[in-house]
Amino acid sequence: MSERAQRKLKPSLESLHRSFSRLSPGLLAITALFVAGGCIAIPFVAATFPKMVDLPMHAAQTAVLRYYFEGRPDIRAQFELHPLSNPYMSSYVLGALLMSVMPVLTAVRVATALMLCWVPGGVATLAWGMKRSPLIGLAAVPLVFCELASWGFINSLAAMGMLAAVIGLTLRLLDEPTKARCIALGLLLVLLFFTHIFRFPLALAGIFATTVVMTRDPRRWRPLLFPVAVALALLVVFMVFRPPSMQAEAPELKLHTERLPEILLDVAGREIDEKLAERLLDHAMLVLALASAAWGISHAKRREQSDDARSFARRSLVAVGASIALSAFAYLILPWRMGTWAYVYPREATMMTILALGMVPPLPREAWMRWVAVAALSVSSFRVVDRVALQYGAFDARLESFRIVAARIPPASKLCYLVFDREDPADIHVPAYVQAEKGGYLSFQFANFAHAPLHYRSDPEAVVPPIKPHLWEWNPEWFEVQRDGAFFDWFLIHSKRDPSDKLAADPTIVPVAHEGTWWLYVREGR
Repeated sequence: MSERAQRKLKPSLESLHRSFSRLSPGLLAITALFVAGGCIAIPFVAATFPKMVDLPMHAAQTAVLRYYFEGRPDIRAQFELHPLSNPYMSSYVLGALLMSVMPVLTAVRVATALMLCWVPGGVATLAWGMKRSPLIGLAAVPLVFCELASWGFINSLAAMGMLAAVIGLTLRLLDEPTKARCIALGLLLVLLFFTHIFRFPLALAGIFATTVVMTRDPRRWRPLLFPVAVALALLVVFMVFRPPSMQAEAPELKLHTERLPEILLDVAGREIDEKLAERLLDHAMLVLALASAAWGISHAKRREQSDDARSFARRSLVAVGASIALSAFAYLILPWRMGTWAYVYPREATMMTILALGMVPPLPREAWMRWVAVAALSVSSFRVVDRVALQYGAFDARLESFRIVAARIPPASKLCYLVFDREDPADIHVPAYVQAEKGGYLSFQFANFAHAPLHYRSDPEAVVPPIKPHLWEWNPEWFEVQRDGAFFDWFLIHSKRDPSDKLAADPTIVPVAHEGTWWLYVREGR
């Protein structure tokens, strides 16, 4: 190319570069949102029945909420709603609303995916609050399918993302208070209250720790008064109205330093397959490499920052570090079970990881460097969720026989289910999808638990299944048909061998269908 042509082309290239630089932040944000949302959606598109242990029960509770407001007699006869004393409502309300415009199981999957978006969303908001790039939220996408998700602890995982977002909003509200941020923090705290009450006081503790670290001037605390007052009012309401079974005695607290080597297992899972473990490790190495590169570049440009910027960066690191320390302390001293909650202390390992991702150093301002980071995180996240989608798809295919047998069960049935064959822990609650789609009664339901917002009625006019002892669903051998089966018309059993002997003592119960490892029986004359 001649020198004259180069001179003519140079202004055009400079103009194109300036236009790209102006558009790049918006395009990056849209790309990151698209990638995060797409990656989270992939496993839920791959399976009608995602491989999550508690999800069928969440589906049943969600559908019961919908049927409750429709006035279904079979639902109204069983359940009563406790939204303040048992405030696990957000995912159920979202799912029930979606059920008005889409099929039940589709609505459950969409609601679950949307709730899990809070994990990368919370990391992005925390990074924004620390005046770092929200794009690092992409690094949290694989955490969406961590050990907590495999157990179906959707509310708990979403609440962790909300807690990270609460700290991010608190940081920005203290630094640059606006009415919009004040209202946003108040609404987020309300949403957190109705998502997972256990995480709620920890969020208030995080606000307190952040405020103390960021400023000692009480006048700068004023923007926090409204959202914190709303949160405390909700907490008081809960403490007044919570059921007696949720007022467990204070657990015995003891320091368990032997748990430290197990942190990664509590995040990723103890039953994780080798290929998924490799991909998660690759993703972790990528995040560490990006963090190291970002730290090196930001450290080299440290002199370009103002004293105020350096002070804010330092204090915000301490503030978030304090919340991580609080979760670490909880991980080391809390028991495995507290009252109605199980798997308590391992959850804090995931909380620490979410907060730690928000502390990744600021990504370079150069557009091309950010595009490289987003591309690398996108590919790495997709590799993880692709493996998860394969697992979900395989689990879903294995339930084809369940679909065939469950189709024979009529609406509003009284269904007793027993799961003897547990090839996967996620098998344990699968029959609850029958109640989600058709209403009726189940031999075991989360309504047994004190923290369920839709609880069994206890008045004389209630029509409810016999209440089962703790861990009933995991011990089908406890079932005795003459003692435990009188209430039910239909019996759905998951077993590799013929389970007819379990029902033989009642000759009115006869077989209806058998596909694979699923067996269906009905009581004659009902």
